[in-house]
Amino acid sequence: MIVEPNDQVVQPEGIEPELSLDEFLAAHPVVERAAPKTGQDVMLQALLDAGKLTPEQAAAMRDVEDGEPVTATQSVRPDWNSLPPEMSAPAQVAEYRLPNNTAIAPTFEERQLAGDAFLTANLPTTIAQSLFHRMSQVASQRLTPDQVELMSRETTAKMHLQYGDRADAMIAKARTLIQQVAVKHPGVIDALVNSGAGSDYMIVRQMAEHANRLLK
Repeated sequence: MIVEPNDQVVQPEGIEPELSLDEFLAAHPVVERAAPKTGQDVMLQALLDAGKLTPEQAAAMRDVEDGEPVTATQSVRPDWNSLPPEMSAPAQVAEYRLPNNTAIAPTFEERQLAGDAFLTANLPTTIAQSLFHRMSQVASQRLTPDQVELMSRETTAKMHLQYGDRADAMIAKARTLIQQVAVKHPGVIDALVNSGAGSDYMIVRQMAEHANRLLK
C-alpha cells in the first residue's frame, strides 16, 4: 500500500473534535439576549419615571403580552358567579369608551388605569361609565375630611333605608370587591378615599349591587 495504516484519527482542519453535549455547552455558554423593548414598555417606563404609575400597576399592565388584548375572562375568579354578558365586562378595556368630558378632564393614562380596574372588577360598560362620571363629579368638589365623614354617615343611613337588614352585608360585599381589585390596582383605594368617592351613595350603591351579583 502506498499509505501506511494510521491508527491516529486525523481531524480535518477547522472542524472541532466530537464533544459530548455537556462539553459543548460548557465550551459554548448560552448568552441570554434582552428582548427588544416594545412601545408599551417605553410608555410604562415613562409613566413610572414620572411617578404616575407604581411598580405594581406597571407589572399588572405587563401581564398581557403585546398584541393580546386584556379580556374580561382574565379577571374571572373561582369565588365569583358567572354573569350574563350584559352584566359583565366587555372583551377589551377600549370598549368602555370612558369619556374625557367629565367634571375633571382625565388624562389618557387615568382613563386607561380606570378601565383596567373596571375590567378587573368585571363591571359592565354602562355601570363603568356611570361610575367614572360620578367619581369625577365627587373629586371636583374638593371635599374636606369633615365633609367626607358627613357624606359617609349619610350614605350608610341611605343604604339602611334602601336595603334594611341587608345593608351591612351589601356594604361589606362592595368593600370585598374593591379590595380584590386593589390587589392588582393598589391605587384604587387611595383614589376612592382621597377624593371622597368611596363614601358617595350612588357609587357605594352601584358597587354593592354589582358585588352582590358577582360574589358567591
